[in-house]
Amino acid sequence: MKYEFIPLNELREIAGGLNEGKNSNGSRVYEGFHFFSPIDFNMASIMEYYCVIAVEGIDVRGVMLLYQDPQHPLSYSISYVDVRKDHQRQGIAKGLYLTLNGFLSQDNIVIGTDLTDKGKSAKLDRLRKKTITTCLSFDSFNQYLVNLHFLRKV
Repeated sequence: MKYEFIPLNELREIAGGLNEGKNSNGSRVYEGFHFFSPIDFNMASIMEYYCVIAVEGIDVRGVMLLYQDPQHPLSYSISYVDVRKDHQRQGIAKGLYLTLNGFLSQDNIVIGTDLTDKGKSAKLDRLRKKTITTCLSFDSFNQYLVNLHFLRKV
């Protein structure tokens, strides 16, 4: 199975061969999916949408829909993760997250999640508790810079 990070418009060509159906709410979706719908492509003309897909040949098995905020080009918001009913419980959703993680990660940055080898080997529970008790919130980037010396100690 192949995982790809692509603009949503490119998925339109791949999804052209999928049959339409209805989900449990009666909404129009692609057959076997809960959220992945032809309506998603209408949003692509209005905003910056991307997706991570799991495909086997031309068979789409999983989709993660992402929105990129133009004011924060390094930030993505996940709209949904959807795996086709006949391919659930096979690690496809995890593969979609790992693909996104790999795309957004640089070699010199450690992602603090147990989905990566470095994250698994870290003492994340202790680090999380320490960070949560000393967590600061910032209203501006200048506030972040003022507290940067403190954050390096955490």
